[in-house]
Amino acid sequence: MDVCDAITRQLPSKHRYRITDVRNRGSYGIVLAGRTDQNADVVVKLVNLSSVKGMNVLGEPWYMTKRASFDHEVGMLHAVNLGVPDVFPEVLDACVVKRAAGVNFGFVLMRDAGTESLHTVLASGRIVPGDLMPMCAHVLKGLHDKGFVHGDLHAGNVICESTCVTFVDTSRTLFFANDNADFRAAKLYDLAVLINSVDDIATQDHTLCAQFLREYNHTQIGADDMSELLFTPEQLQEKRQEYLRILSRMPLM
Repeated sequence: MDVCDAITRQLPSKHRYRITDVRNRGSYGIVLAGRTDQNADVVVKLVNLSSVKGMNVLGEPWYMTKRASFDHEVGMLHAVNLGVPDVFPEVLDACVVKRAAGVNFGFVLMRDAGTESLHTVLASGRIVPGDLMPMCAHVLKGLHDKGFVHGDLHAGNVICESTCVTFVDTSRTLFFANDNADFRAAKLYDLAVLINSVDDIATQDHTLCAQFLREYNHTQIGADDMSELLFTPEQLQEKRQEYLRILSRMPLM
């Protein structure tokens, strides 16, 4: 039995699939690529929900994720998929796997959005930013129009496949029922994170900011805000802290 078969046997799901590769690994979670019996590409995300640092299915150490954070991420995936389909990958299954001795992990099975991030594509120079930024703006505008804010929309969290883009990672995503000051600040933060992330990769091509905002419809943002979306690293860190304060005040899913 190879390692992919061994991992597959450890994972649950009402959808039959087989793990084919390790897509990404980190200190807090791993992402596995797989394929269903119907030859549909899927990804599995696993996080450690045990009370202490432990070992993941690859036999590597990983740190604990709070159960509330896992529930929030999964809840937001479902909520956005219902309200704004095709912005995030479709969730096929999600659960908490409980094992002996208090060893628990969170399991999420999603359709595979692809492997090429906006960061990778732009850094490679294969596609000019101007071809992708209008698509990113269109998707982000649709998300904001339904009351959602991504919360960490750097170029690594935008997946580019053929003629479409998909966002990933809902760990900091929020829903606002009302158009209040926090919602407006959070939307500006989304815009700033993506614009500054792309600006860093695309050799300081500031025309991307104007192009992106034209597609997004910046008239709803305000001229003063628009002129200040390109930040220094220190300014962006301040905006990040402001968003985290908003996140801390909002109820989790």
